[in-house]
Amino acid sequence: LHKGKTLRPGKDYPVSYFNNINAGTGWVRITGLGDYYGTVEYAFTIEKAKPEYELPNNISAVYGSKLADISLPKGFAWLQPYLPVGDVGTQTYVASYTKDDDNYLELNDIPITVQVKPKKLGTECFAVAPWHPWTGLAITPNVSVIDVTGEVPVGEYTVSYKSNVSIGKGCVILKDAPGGNYKINGSAEFYIVPGPFSCIVLLTLLWSLTTGFALRKGKKDGLSAMQQKNR
Repeated sequence: LHKGKTLRPGKDYPVSYFNNINAGTGWVRITGLGDYYGTVEYAFTIEKAKPEYELPNNISAVYGSKLADISLPKGFAWLQPYLPVGDVGTQTYVASYTKDDDNYLELNDIPITVQVKPKKLGTECFAVAPWHPWTGLAITPNVSVIDVTGEVPVGEYTVSYKSNVSIGKGCVILKDAPGGNYKINGSAEFYIVPGPFSCIVLLTLLWSLTTGFALRKGKKDGLSAMQQKNR
């Protein structure tokens, strides 16, 4: 529109564009023709597009690990990679997505589900004192389970014993508690050895046997002497 007259594109002026493909600032140029002359340019903005993506699935981790230990598909990254994955079960964390193209926005609010699985611990993680004195009662030594991050809470496993009364080799059996963060299934050995109490019992037994034999021998010798005297 010029002085009340509507100009005809292509006849009164041509229109051309430049820098109008990628996100950023584009330009439109109008140049007069015929009775019109001069050139004007106008800037316009090309906004970045929101990228499409396929949400990652089947993402899993082992209890005790961090988000940084979990690989994500190309373009995705954890917003807080230093966070631990949390307890066993289904957990949700936020990731970003960046398309390998500057014409697209970076998304920073993508929820990703992580299935956290129990961590398996072997018998090398069990700690129990190896030697225990015999008492005549069941020996139930304390046992600890040590992970790389420290001692495992006792609520994560159950403890039972066998062969833990008599002198010899005893056994402590550990199993993981249902629904816990660890898979624990194994045993550790310990030894029941003669102690002060068992020595007292042994000495008493020996003394009883020795005293009983002496008494029996004395009675027998005395009887023999009386029989010879009566003759």
